[in-house]
Amino acid sequence: MAANEYRLCMGCMSPNFDGGVCSVCGYDQNTLGDPRYLQPCTTLAGRYVVGRLVASDPEGAWYVGYDCDEELRVWIREYVPSNITRRQTDGEVQPLPSSEAQYKALMADFEDLCRMIAALPATEKVLPVTGIVRANNTVYAVYRYIKTISLESFLQRSGGHLSWRHTKKLLMPLFHTVTSVHRAGLIHRGLSPRTIHLDQSGALWLSSFSIAAARTNKSEISAQLFTGYAAPEQYSLNSWQGTWTDVYALGALTYWAVTGQNPPSAQDRVYGDDLLVEGQCPDMPESAVRAINRALAVELEDRTQTAEAFIADLLANEGSNTAVYTAPPKRSMPDTQRIEEERHRAEILQAAANRRREERYTPAQEPDYEEGIDLMAVREPPRPDPAATVLQSMPHARQELEPRRQQRPTQNSGKRRKRKQKRSHPFLSWFLTLLLATGALAGGFYWIANNYLNDLLDPSSRPQQASSSEVSSGEDLSDEELLEEGKVPALVGKIASSVKNNKELSRRYEIDYVEKYNDNYEEGVIFDQQPLEGTELEEGGKLTLFVSQGAERVEMPEVVGKEIEEATGLLDSLGIKYNLIPVQNSTYEPDVIVRADREPKTMLDKNRDTVMLYIKESSAKDDEEEDDDDREEDDRNTSSNRGTVSRGKGGIKIVDRVD
Repeated sequence: MAANEYRLCMGCMSPNFDGGVCSVCGYDQNTLGDPRYLQPCTTLAGRYVVGRLVASDPEGAWYVGYDCDEELRVWIREYVPSNITRRQTDGEVQPLPSSEAQYKALMADFEDLCRMIAALPATEKVLPVTGIVRANNTVYAVYRYIKTISLESFLQRSGGHLSWRHTKKLLMPLFHTVTSVHRAGLIHRGLSPRTIHLDQSGALWLSSFSIAAARTNKSEISAQLFTGYAAPEQYSLNSWQGTWTDVYALGALTYWAVTGQNPPSAQDRVYGDDLLVEGQCPDMPESAVRAINRALAVELEDRTQTAEAFIADLLANEGSNTAVYTAPPKRSMPDTQRIEEERHRAEILQAAANRRREERYTPAQEPDYEEGIDLMAVREPPRPDPAATVLQSMPHARQELEPRRQQRPTQNSGKRRKRKQKRSHPFLSWFLTLLLATGALAGGFYWIANNYLNDLLDPSSRPQQASSSEVSSGEDLSDEELLEEGKVPALVGKIASSVKNNKELSRRYEIDYVEKYNDNYEEGVIFDQQPLEGTELEEGGKLTLFVSQGAERVEMPEVVGKEIEEATGLLDSLGIKYNLIPVQNSTYEPDVIVRADREPKTMLDKNRDTVMLYIKESSAKDDEEEDDDDREEDDRNTSSNRGTVSRGKGGIKIVDRVD
């Protein structure tokens, strides 16, 4: 198809027949794009139309886009780190000669990140990845379009800060979402009021994930760090990052919500300073104040390690409130969002048929995209008046109403003359005017609360469903779900045995079943497929289905007291993920595991669980003494045939013998 067959505005993907300046978003279709990025009207994979550049950051660029297959607006994310690449005239991205290895390694990290986001359950409040495209020597991720405002904009409209009661109701589902994201092996590293968005139902969405290099200072590419929300370890290449990095940002978000002030930069803070003081927020219990300060601790060993532990600390000693927030509710797509997508699809189909719209739109202000972009702040055209629409479609109603309008003055003229003779009552008129104004104001507040803040003010009205971390049990495949000949049906979430028993599907394709462990699907349920749903595939083509074997679990071994090399080797052999946390304590024995956050014989999920291993952080004095000992031992063993082990500030290093 042609790149702009639907005659869309490249600024907002609304129909635009006349070209020139769009009456919806104000974008001029004749504007030349930045040569460092994709040009408007570029197509990807014959399916996606790329619109204007929305924002850019050290990792890449965001564009507004359009999915021609689904006939919906989308967001397109391009991997194009500006400081190590350049754009060719044909749109292809080329790394600088000295940065080819870094470019390829980081591109692999970017693609892995997008695939992990795409694999998250649909119930998670994370801006979903709906497609991944390789083109122009780079990778593109396609995100679903969701109409939202940034959390920063929401708080500004709410008076600058919230009470602890409202803060807890607003942010607690977000904390559970972060917990689920961590269990899936993802770290955000950029949580801030600008990367979290609020939809019309009051639900918070996570967006703007980036690779680790784009959120770490002095890495291969420039870093995007949100001052006050970036953890201290993000300012150094030699520090450990993990779930505790996001916990610092969650503590900063909570501090910001209840005080209305951004926390100071982590670089300006010192060891042991508490940002939140008891009594600063009148309705906040002391346990919550301590929980926020622990989450904002500068030193890793003093900081809360996981989002789950942060939730428990916040809700400690709050009685029955703990039960209210034990899990985030599952949410389907809001009705307003579904209606919005259907309406936009109808508009595009109307454009494809070359029918002009009758209503005229008022120009909208250009959205202001800052360091943390507000991804869906595109204005929509005004809705037609329902009453006017009904009258236009019912001529007989107009004919019946017009005589009544003409007769009404003559019928009541005598009464009006009588009323004119009565004396007016100024006080009564003033009272009625005030009453009407109060009613109109109350109605306006009710409409805003009902449409935007309903979940925030009355969380009990939300649908109470199971936790989003619940494992999917799958369902049988029915013949009605098979697409037309030549297109692959949606098989993710289907029970593999029902697919195997489907004769029509077996006739169409050569199906290969691959069994793998998966945490989100029960054993025997399909969790991925290649090619994807809707892909054209000829009869007899190969279809690969990945079937879950359930979660892979292993027993936690005893590691406390073992040498670091022995303990980590044991965990590696069992496939257990771990992080080494250096702790300053002179009483600890060096080069051994002094503490672990999991007890021996605990059953661990190999994909979701990460064990924290605490070791002694060596000082400069210890390094000098160890280096002296190593040199003496090297002198004594110069003629030895065995290699020596050197322990220093950089960790454990095996030095082989040189003949």
